[in-house]
Amino acid sequence: MSAFEVRSWEISRQHGHQLLTVPLQLPQGERLWTLQLPEAVGPLDESGIADGLTAMLLLSAMWQGIPLKIPTPVSAEILTNQRELQEIAVQWFAGLQRVDILAEARPSETSPPRTGRATSAAFTAGVDSMLTATRNRDEIDFFVYIQGYGPVQELLEDRFAPVAQHLRKVAEKLGIPLHLGRTNHREHEDVCVPWMDNHGSALAALGLFMGNSV
Repeated sequence: MSAFEVRSWEISRQHGHQLLTVPLQLPQGERLWTLQLPEAVGPLDESGIADGLTAMLLLSAMWQGIPLKIPTPVSAEILTNQRELQEIAVQWFAGLQRVDILAEARPSETSPPRTGRATSAAFTAGVDSMLTATRNRDEIDFFVYIQGYGPVQELLEDRFAPVAQHLRKVAEKLGIPLHLGRTNHREHEDVCVPWMDNHGSALAALGLFMGNSV
């Protein structure tokens, strides 16, 4: 049976950044998905990676009509709630099919909440993120912007430089630190659900990836 399969993942660190590398095995062949974040946002959460990849890739598996396979346990709560999510998604987005998630359930954590956590907000300097920033300025410790969540041309540094400069100016005026990350997610749009359908899942996944810190 073919699947939208996460084979494994690796976290490497260099020059103040952490790089999450995820090989994906698909009917179309192997792809390599990456996410780079500054270490200043806190360490990537090991258990949160499985949860985040589930959130990020589920609609793409549904778009292809094949099971999603995750190699390490996924939150039992996520695995339970995804059934309802799939029912909603097939009503909202054309071309999606209900699929199985092939993963073990990870029991809910019963340990006390971690201390020293921060509050972050995804930031683009657009209307929605500006409203979030102004309404919650006193609660936000830092912004995160992911280079590559915009048009794929954004991965060209000369195209991104003026965007980054604008973001830094706006964040500076708001008095909130800004951290820039990078992903090649949209380079794989030929095998993933269209970005307009999936960008919410990608933002939710980012929060899960950083779950140990935010």
